[in-house]
Amino acid sequence: MARIMADLAIADAATNGIAGYDKDSLMQVYNRQVFELHGITMEEHEKNLHIYANNSDQMKALLEKAAALLDTSKWQ
Repeated sequence: MARIMADLAIADAATNGIAGYDKDSLMQVYNRQVFELHGITMEEHEKNLHIYANNSDQMKALLEKAAALLDTSKWQ
């Protein structure tokens, strides 16, 4: 789940600076690709997010893991 969150954040960053319909369309494509890559549907992802949202400790841990995956300082 953390890898999915990190990949969605990367997709969002890739559209930084794009606005309006173009950004929305591109985000839909990127999100669909992320979900396909991880073998999950958007509905399943949202269901999982709701489960995590009901437990703040689990959500915090999930977000920390996703942030760690995005921490480029560890790649050097």
